[in-house]
Amino acid sequence: WHRVYDSGCNDRAAALAVDSNNNIIVTGSSFIGGNTDYYTIKYDSDGTTTWNVTFDGSWRDKPYGITVDSEDNIIVTGRSAIHGSDDFYTIKYDNKGNIIWSRTYDEWNDEAQDVTVDFHDNVIIAGYTNHGENDDCCIIKYSRNGTLLWNISYDGGGDDKLYAVTTDTQNNIIAAGVSQTMLNGLAALIIKYTPDGEIVWENTTIADNNKQDFDVTVDSQNNIIVVGSITIMGKKYLNIRKYDAEGNLLWEKVDEKPNTEANGVTVDREDNILVVGRYQKYGGPDYYYIKKYYPNGNPVWEHLYNTGHEDYPRDITVDNHGDIIVTGYSAIGDHDYVTIKYTELFGNKTPKARFTYTPSTPQVFDTVQFTDQSMDPDGNVTSWTWDFGDNNISTEQNPSHRYEKSGIYIVSLTVTDNKGKPDSTQRIVVVESGENTERPIANFDYHPVNPQPGDTVEFIDTSTDFDGVITQRLWVFHDNSTATAENVTFTYTQNGTYPVTLIVMDNDGVSDVKQKNIVVYVNDGNQPPQANFTYTPASPTTDDTVQFIDESMDEDGYITQWLWNFGDNTTSSASHPTHRYTVNGTYIVTLT
Repeated sequence: WHRVYDSGCNDRAAALAVDSNNNIIVTGSSFIGGNTDYYTIKYDSDGTTTWNVTFDGSWRDKPYGITVDSEDNIIVTGRSAIHGSDDFYTIKYDNKGNIIWSRTYDEWNDEAQDVTVDFHDNVIIAGYTNHGENDDCCIIKYSRNGTLLWNISYDGGGDDKLYAVTTDTQNNIIAAGVSQTMLNGLAALIIKYTPDGEIVWENTTIADNNKQDFDVTVDSQNNIIVVGSITIMGKKYLNIRKYDAEGNLLWEKVDEKPNTEANGVTVDREDNILVVGRYQKYGGPDYYYIKKYYPNGNPVWEHLYNTGHEDYPRDITVDNHGDIIVTGYSAIGDHDYVTIKYTELFGNKTPKARFTYTPSTPQVFDTVQFTDQSMDPDGNVTSWTWDFGDNNISTEQNPSHRYEKSGIYIVSLTVTDNKGKPDSTQRIVVVESGENTERPIANFDYHPVNPQPGDTVEFIDTSTDFDGVITQRLWVFHDNSTATAENVTFTYTQNGTYPVTLIVMDNDGVSDVKQKNIVVYVNDGNQPPQANFTYTPASPTTDDTVQFIDESMDEDGYITQWLWNFGDNTTSSASHPTHRYTVNGTYIVTLT
C-alpha cells in the first residue's frame, strides 16, 4: 500500500520507525498556520491512520529523526527556534501519542539530525552545533526519563556535521556524517564511541572525492553499514560501505547510475542491506530508488517509484515480517508525505553453509579433512571460501589442511549460490601437540551472578595449569561471537539462558574446555528453572543411538519448553530426545 498526507501546504516527511506490533510512525514537517511544525503520524500495519500529533514551538520547527524504544514509546528529534535561535528539540511520546517529556539543547545554532536508543532505552541524539566560525559534531545522551547523562562535541578543524546515529549490541554508539575543509572539500566521517562517550575510533575518507554519509546502521555481527553519495567528475553516485566493528573497511560499492544518492539504510533478519535514495533520470523527475544488497555487497534487486512528480525519498526500514517501508515526500501540487509498504513476493533463498572435519581431535601435522555439507534450497552452491584460522585459505569444495602449530583455531566457510547469495558458518578446531603432559583445568567466574536484561556481565578466567602456564584462550558466546582476552564482558539484552564456553590451551599444547549457562531474567518473583540432563550410553559410538533424559526442575512452576543443541548443527524440542552421531568427535550438548 501507499499513503499520502497533504495538509494543503508543504509537508515533508523526514524519517520513520516501526514498533514491535509493526505499526509505522512517520515524522516530518508541515507548514501549518504560516510556520513549519513537527507533524507525526502513526499507521497500523495495514496503513490505517491511528493518530497524528503536532508540535508548534514558535515559527521554525523541523524534525529529522525518529526511533522507538523497547516499550514502543516514540522519540522524535530535530530543530526548533523556540528560544530564538535553532536548538535541538526532542520529544518522547507514549504509544498513544501523549507527550512523556521534551528536552531542549541550546548552544547557539543547533540542529539535531537523528536519534536512537540503546538496550537500556537511553536516548542518543546526533547533530551539529555552531559556536561561531564552523559547525561541530554534537552527541547528547539522555536517560530513559530524560535526564541529561552527557554531551560531547567533535571538531575536525572545519565544518563537521553528524547526520545519523545508531547503537550496536554492546551499547556502543556509531555516528556518521561529513567533515569539510576549505582545502579538500567534503569527506565522509564515521565515529564510534563507548557508551560513556569516549571515542573508540574515527574514520574519515579521503576528502578530495566529495564523499558524504547520510545514514548508518549495524547488522547482527556489529558490522557497520554507511550510505550516502560520492561525487565523480561532477556527478553524484550512490555510495555504500561496510566496516567491521573495529573500523576496517570490508567492501565499498559505487552505484552504476549517475545522479543518485542514498538517504536511508537498514538491514533485514538475514543481514541483507536495504537502501533508499534518489535517482534523477536525464531530463526527468526524481525517483524513489530502492536497492537490496546481500551481506557481501552483491546487489539483489532494485526498484524505482515515481508519482509523476519530483519525489524525494528520506528513510527506509523493515518490519517483523520482513516487509519494507519507505517514506519521503513528493511535489504533488506543493509537497506531501508519501509512505509506501512493499513485500518481497519472490526472492532467492539463502544457502546454508555447513561442514564437518576429521579427525575430531587433530594433532600437529595431522592432515585434517574438511568436508562441505552445504546446501541451497532453490539452486546450487557454486563457490567455497575456507579460512583455516592460521592465515591459510582455500577455494576447494572439500580441502585438506595441516596445522604446523598447536592452537585453538576458528575455521570459517563462506559459500555462494548460483545467484550470488552468500552464507557463512564457523567451527572451532583445537589442534593439540600430542605431548603427554598434565592438562590445564578450564574454569571461570562471572558477575553479577543474577544478571538482568541490559546488564553487562564480566567473565573472569580462573583456569589453572599445574605444570605450566595457559597461553591461549577462546571465549564463545551464544551468538557465536568470540573473544580471546583473559577477562571479557558481554551485554545481555533479553531474558533467557545463555551458554558460555571457555577453551584454554597451555604452553605444552594441550587443552581443556568449560561451559556454564548464564540465566538472565528480571526478578519478578518467578524463579528460573534449573536445567539438567543425563544421557546413555555414557561412551557412545557412531553405531549407538544416544538417549537424552531431561532432569530439569522448576521450584515454583513447571517446564514448558525444551531446546536441545547436540553440537553438530542439529537441534530438538522434545523433552527426552534421541540422537545419533555420524562422525567421531567430542560434542558440547546444550539444553535450554
